Amino acid sequence: MSDLEKYFTGDEEKWLPVLKDYQRNIVNDFLKNSGSYNEAAEKWISSSPDQTVPFGSSPNRINKEQYFEKFMEELEKFICGDERYEEERKKIVSKANLTETTIVSFVSSALAPYVGSAGPFLVPVVVLAFMTITKMSKNAWCEARKENREN
Repeated sequence: MSDLEKYFTGDEEKWLPVLKDYQRNIVNDFLKNSGSYNEAAEKWISSSPDQTVPFGSSPNRINKEQYFEKFMEELEKFICGDERYEEERKKIVSKANLTETTIVSFVSSALAPYVGSAGPFLVPVVVLAFMTITKMSKNAWCEARKENREN
C-alpha cells in the first residue's frame, strides 16, 4: 500500500467534516440532487463561476465541464503519481499526525495554481473527489481515469 493509498480506505464520508458548515450544507444539498460525488463536484464548480479563472487566455476558451475535467486531470496527476507533484506528495506524507483536513488543504493548495483557482474554492471539490476515490479505492480510481482517457 502506497503512502497516500492508506488515506483512501474506510468510510468515504470521513472527508465531509473537513468542510466548513456552509460548504457542507451546500455539498449535502448537491449530493441529495445528484447521482454521484462527481456530479456534486461539477455543480460546485459551475455554481461559482466568479471564483475560477479560465484555462488559457480567453474567458470563452473553456466551459465549466471542461474546467471540471481539467481539475480532475490535475488531481489524477497528484494522486496517481505524476512526476509534476512528486515533491508535494513527499511533503504531505512526511508530515506527522496527518489528518483529512491537512490532506485536503494541502492538495487544494497544490492544485490551485495549475487550475487557475484559489485553494479554498477547491476544497469542496477535492473532498467530493476524495469521497469517490475512497469509495472505489485509489488504485481502481486511477485505473478508471486511465481507461477513460484511452477511450
